[in-house]
Amino acid sequence: MNNGAIHKALARRLEQVAGTLALPIAWENTSFTPPTSGVYLEENFLPAETEDVFVQGTKAIRRGVYQVTVVYPLAKGTQTAAALADKIAEEFPNNAIIDKANPALFVNGFSDVFTGISDDRAYRVPVSIPYMITA
Repeated sequence: MNNGAIHKALARRLEQVAGTLALPIAWENTSFTPPTSGVYLEENFLPAETEDVFVQGTKAIRRGVYQVTVVYPLAKGTQTAAALADKIAEEFPNNAIIDKANPALFVNGFSDVFTGISDDRAYRVPVSIPYMITA
């Protein structure tokens, strides 16, 4: 499974989660108009270096982080944004299989919710989801 296929599998899972939360997603490097509510998700696929499992080079471990950021309006408090981030983290628990068609792709650790950061347009709460696959 290459990085493109891994990203697609993670994105499909995020789409399911976002659907249950009724939140739109700003997909990486695509045009996006934020909703009038100002609440949405951003996603970033951050693969790490591929590791060679055997000297023969016949197996590889691909790891990385799937970053999902809750975007929330400024000056509206932090609790709702943090609660949404917690819900996303709960939907990607440690050892969860991401793609039932390829059970080798799974969440490789606990999803972390980090402290929110304000910029000039929004308050952002990042959720880091570690993944791994042996291919």
